[in-house]
Amino acid sequence: CNKIGDEGAYILGLGLNNWKNIISLQLYLFYNQISQTGISNIAKGLGTLTQMKNLEISFLENKVGNEGSIALSEGLSKCQNLRELKLYI
Repeated sequence: CNKIGDEGAYILGLGLNNWKNIISLQLYLFYNQISQTGISNIAKGLGTLTQMKNLEISFLENKVGNEGSIALSEGLSKCQNLRELKLYI
């Protein structure tokens, strides 16, 4: 538990924009007090990683909700090279 929260999730989402050529990513964000808004910001950043082939991400024990789930599906749909996804929500 790092208590990243929505502010940290926003910064992480922005930072993902700088990793355009990343191929594999693992993010373990469980127990970090991230709400649907924070999840949405991370999802936007993930959507910029169009070269990514492997993603493992955990949002366990955060408040993903419907809005966060929809944002994740929209963001990940832009990752057209994605071959392996492990998503824990």
